[in-house]
Amino acid sequence: RKRHTVEGLKAIREQCPAWLKNAIDLALITAQRRGDILDMKFEDVQDGYLYVVQNKTEKASDAGWLKIKVTAQLGEVLSRCRDDILSPYLIHRRPERKKKREGKDHWTKIDERFLTRAFKDARDAAGCYRDLKEEEMPGFHEVRALSLHLYKRAGKDGQKIAGHATEGM
Repeated sequence: RKRHTVEGLKAIREQCPAWLKNAIDLALITAQRRGDILDMKFEDVQDGYLYVVQNKTEKASDAGWLKIKVTAQLGEVLSRCRDDILSPYLIHRRPERKKKREGKDHWTKIDERFLTRAFKDARDAAGCYRDLKEEEMPGFHEVRALSLHLYKRAGKDGQKIAGHATEGM
């Protein structure tokens, strides 16, 4: 798949509901994976930091245990996550119907497939990558790739931000 452009991601964001905008912004600022974004809880924000234990690497190395400083930009996104829906999760939504789903510990939790479909719908509505084939079109995961690219361009250490144990990762 191709990487998002800043302009393309802005166009997609304009087509998104509030919860998906928050997910995109969290992914862009924190450079975390889809599942880790959806697992973030309000209780993970303590003493000026967002604590993240990455699902993929928590057992592989200490690199998957992150302490991300809550900057003004991240703080703004975290504030937007607080809304009129009582949820333990930063990224949440009120479903059309309350139905206990396997693997969900709260009715407001968004699963990965739902986020992927909602992102694809917003991307298609934005029409920003019409020149690409379907299999080349960037998805939600590529927000992380854009984030790491932007951090690297700004002279930041993308390896630490991403929770990669080695540079090769």
